[in-house]
Amino acid sequence: MNITLSRISQSPSYLRQFTRFSFLRVIAIALFGALMTGCAATVYKVDPELVQNFQEPEVPADKTGVYVIRGSNFQGGARGLWVAVDDAVVADLSNGSHVYLELDAGLNTLHFVQATAGFGYMAIDNKPGEIVYAKFGYATTGLTEILDEDLGKSTVMKTRAVEPLTEKRENTAYDNLVINPGTLAYPIMTNATEELNADSDHAVVRFYRPSKLISGIAFDVWSQEGYVGSTKGGAYFSVKLKPGHYDFLARSERYAILSADLEAGKEYAAELTVGMGWNQAHIKLLPIDLNSDAGRSQVTGWKASLSSTVVDPAVVASKPIAKRIDTGSKYLSNRTINADNTEPKRDLPSNFGQ
Repeated sequence: MNITLSRISQSPSYLRQFTRFSFLRVIAIALFGALMTGCAATVYKVDPELVQNFQEPEVPADKTGVYVIRGSNFQGGARGLWVAVDDAVVADLSNGSHVYLELDAGLNTLHFVQATAGFGYMAIDNKPGEIVYAKFGYATTGLTEILDEDLGKSTVMKTRAVEPLTEKRENTAYDNLVINPGTLAYPIMTNATEELNADSDHAVVRFYRPSKLISGIAFDVWSQEGYVGSTKGGAYFSVKLKPGHYDFLARSERYAILSADLEAGKEYAAELTVGMGWNQAHIKLLPIDLNSDAGRSQVTGWKASLSSTVVDPAVVASKPIAKRIDTGSKYLSNRTINADNTEPKRDLPSNFGQ
């Protein structure tokens, strides 16, 4: 895929009212507030009477019914929450509300959006004729969860109904969705049984993510050749590649690009750092010089303390992930990446390998 840089276009006007706030800071404040008050969020429980009175919609065999629920919560309660399915925003949820959607049965990715920040990703895949109860809530351990049927019905009955948007809107967080399939529950990465090593036909690149900040949120890595792998905090992954030039790319608040020249028979190292951003996490892809004392010492420590992972080829080849990776690859191939929305490109030269 080609990675092209240009100037950024102006954001849609309906986003501007949100850009003064950082989503990650909102979540951090919400979590702190929940710990301090102990009663920030409404706790929903199964109510047999509500379950009995629930009128379940009839879902066509080629559709999946989805109740998207936003629980009542003091933290973040004044902020709107957009519901997105794939590349479109389909609903706007206020505090303590729900919306009922009917999606084409097949592969659907549900998530939530505030300004340009996407979060709470959930795969709603291959559930023809079924009903799913998907709940989002601030100040909870899991931002999204699938509720069991009785709890889902009870929670729907305890929240107010909101109609879907009459006209779908652009999903301004679609970049994050399509470039980070590792955010879904599918186990793309697996623990390495042995380390990959370079050989006469291949180089090895190890991507380290030592930071534990939002460690459970995945940030994935691509190159012009396609999908490379997924990172989570406290782990690193290794990949064998043919020698040559690569532009490694990752995406959160901004695009991060690492321009690498790889030689066969050498090991290379890069760090994916995660910090607080304006609307969402700010990430960087940083080169490590394995021929410097500092670089060797740093990598030695990481190998001893971090989990070693590799891409699971069976999961990547499975239809739900293969389809999403294909979508991401085509998206990047047709995408002009805005220079104003990109970290300064960093270089990983061939002499940084060992």
